[in-house]
Amino acid sequence: MKKIPFSPPDITEEEIQAVCEVLRSGWITSGPQLAKFEEGIEEYCNVEKALALNSATAAMELVLKFFDIKEGDEIITTPYTYTATSSVAVHRGIKPIYVDVKKDTFEMDIDKV
Repeated sequence: MKKIPFSPPDITEEEIQAVCEVLRSGWITSGPQLAKFEEGIEEYCNVEKALALNSATAAMELVLKFFDIKEGDEIITTPYTYTATSSVAVHRGIKPIYVDVKKDTFEMDIDKV
């Protein structure tokens, strides 16, 4: 049986050095690099404001709240993901509905929605 790697790291030396530079600066929860990153996202997405969060889990929680998805509602997601994808919904009383992925791309199979 072939093993499918799940989220293997892809980190370059340049990225490691950038992280070290931020750690040495003393700014680890906000600061000039975060502001620069958010400004870059704003420009790239052509939006007025972008907000960087500490994790995709925090971002998913924010999205559910922003769109007023609440207890008793349902969301469509894939089972081929981290547990946080479903747990953020379950913690808010939202029911995840699972749609499998395509075997060749691992993208959600839209034909099964």
